[in-house]
Amino acid sequence: MGSIFNPDSKFTHYTNKFSDLITLNLWFVLTSLPLITIGASATAMHYVLLRIYRDDLEYSITKNYFRAFRENFRQVTTIWIIYVVFGAILFADLFFMANPGFLKILVTIVSILLVLSLSWVFVLQSRYANPIYATIRNAVVFSIMHPIDTVLMCALMLLPMLLLISKPSTIPIMVICGYTLCGIVRTAIYNRIILRHESAEDHINTGSLY
Repeated sequence: MGSIFNPDSKFTHYTNKFSDLITLNLWFVLTSLPLITIGASATAMHYVLLRIYRDDLEYSITKNYFRAFRENFRQVTTIWIIYVVFGAILFADLFFMANPGFLKILVTIVSILLVLSLSWVFVLQSRYANPIYATIRNAVVFSIMHPIDTVLMCALMLLPMLLLISKPSTIPIMVICGYTLCGIVRTAIYNRIILRHESAEDHINTGSLY
């Protein structure tokens, strides 16, 4: 039994990781409450998640989180507003406008791409220093290049929200660890994809992807 609680044991290693996920989840929930900050919160969460997954944490969860939150806030909030505005326009167009068949199909395709690219945009913002247009473009490109992985990531992104709506009893789980548990599975998916597209330098600001 003594070996289980050894600081170098696998049990201790994964217990510490789970503790980190709980801390990260709580910060994500608290900083997302104003809603306008969801983009910055998601970006900071993914910045820390990738470092947890790669065992590459330089500082504490809290310090890493708020550094990424602060550094990305202005740009990613603009990106978040762009997605919300375009999403509202597309939603209204799909459900309240009598469009011809071709235009309806086009709007549907654009709407699907918007949702799918949302599963990438905060991941890429947390990892690369690009202008807003390039970040959104890369998110769309990744969605098209990796459709199966993107659909899985999108499902994991939407799962907490769907559970909260359909089963309010899951609220305690979501507050404690729901978002980061789904997030770490997403990280396992996008980590291998990102590794194919970046240089050997492993840093948050590796520059433009395309």
